[in-house]
Amino acid sequence: MKAKVLIVDDEPDVLESTSLLVEALGYQAIRVSEPGDILAAVEREQPGLILQDLKMPGLNVAGLVAALRLNPKTATIPLVFFSAGRDLSTTSARYDAWGYLAKPFGKAELSRLLSQVMGPPTATSLARPGRDMQREVRAVFHDYWNLIAALSNYILVLDETAGLPPEAQKSVKGLDELLMKLESKTDRLSTYIRALVNSLEALPAARAGQPVNGP
Repeated sequence: MKAKVLIVDDEPDVLESTSLLVEALGYQAIRVSEPGDILAAVEREQPGLILQDLKMPGLNVAGLVAALRLNPKTATIPLVFFSAGRDLSTTSARYDAWGYLAKPFGKAELSRLLSQVMGPPTATSLARPGRDMQREVRAVFHDYWNLIAALSNYILVLDETAGLPPEAQKSVKGLDELLMKLESKTDRLSTYIRALVNSLEALPAARAGQPVNGP
């Protein structure tokens, strides 16, 4: 049976891409998008790790941590915070979390964290042969989207910085427009590549069903 990772994030793209990457690494991903569903999901699923986004509307971090630790069924489950916020390390220390993962993060960082907390996935939990290409595509685009998210955060900080000269403001606006176009093109590219990968993986099965024309 695969080790479970419960992932909590209100951003659908981040939740989905992180879940796909977790599954590509050989673990089972449990998705939660609402703060009110966290405690019930943790008690029901008994994950080996909770990967908790810190920046969620309606999330009471102190209340969540207290509730998890007061419940004997969830008290010992490792809690790891992930966020792009500058207070990530101090918040993790304040609530004595197992650790933290700064956004954007890559496949290697996530793999190292999961192995440290739960150990490597067992042989039975690894994905089926023939899915390597699909996993690599997911991992690459996950890393790429994290970079785009980081760029978006930097642009937002610059845009809200008071006293920027007009030329700098113009550059920030241009970067923002360019990033929007890049996000749109990346999403389309990801769709096309995944469709191509699915077609390539279906070829062996299709050929197996074709008659062989002898001389």
